[in-house]
Amino acid sequence: MSDSTEGLQDHWQETGDLAARDRLVSDHLLLVSRLCRRFAHLGEPLEDLVQVGTIGLLKAIGKFESQRGNHFVAFAVPVILGEIKNHIRDHGSAVWTPESGRSCP
Repeated sequence: MSDSTEGLQDHWQETGDLAARDRLVSDHLLLVSRLCRRFAHLGEPLEDLVQVGTIGLLKAIGKFESQRGNHFVAFAVPVILGEIKNHIRDHGSAVWTPESGRSCP
């Protein structure tokens, strides 16, 4: 975790300053976007996945404890991925469609 991220995280936890939280979110939106692209082929719009991933990022920011000595990104990635996977499970298509050129069993 970079010093600026660590400082922002500590400031957010101590004061509840929404500007610090917003800065943490904006600093990690590229991470969210990259994680969401892993699931773009599953039929959900990428914009929806990014919104869900951002909710996961907000949850990670709220739950992260810097005094445990972990890196924020190492903590945030599983939280974001879990939020995305839950969304796909709950809102994704439950119908299996065969790929072209294959026959159904």
